[in-house]
Amino acid sequence: MNPVFQTRFGGSKAPRAEQGNCMAACLASIFEIRLGAVPDFDISELVDGEGYLKQLQAWLRPKGLWCVSLDLDGQDWRPLGWAMVGVNSEALDTERTGDGHIVVAYDGEIVHDPNPKSQKGPRDYKTREWWVFVKLDPRTP
Repeated sequence: MNPVFQTRFGGSKAPRAEQGNCMAACLASIFEIRLGAVPDFDISELVDGEGYLKQLQAWLRPKGLWCVSLDLDGQDWRPLGWAMVGVNSEALDTERTGDGHIVVAYDGEIVHDPNPKSQKGPRDYKTREWWVFVKLDPRTP
């Protein structure tokens, strides 16, 4: 994992050019690529639709991967390997707007927050869901 930081911080109602890109930064971090190599997802669809999910799956498919969202609220089990975690946003008032934030986890522990403003110290993340990568063909290495 090569930490990549988001460059935009607006919520889903912000103009398209200002909407946050934490998901893209997480994917760039996990796949160790530059931020510009990841699609610029329309986060208004994170709140109001599922178009971003189709974009994500289309981007992962050539890599032989699929992303599955899991709600593990109250569960002791956490996914192994690399995953993304949807958490409540400190900056965007998740309860009021529905906007969240995405961070990187490894073996069930958060290891990278792509918001450079969140690097000041430990934080208590309220987990909303886990985004786990699965192989489309489990027979491949």
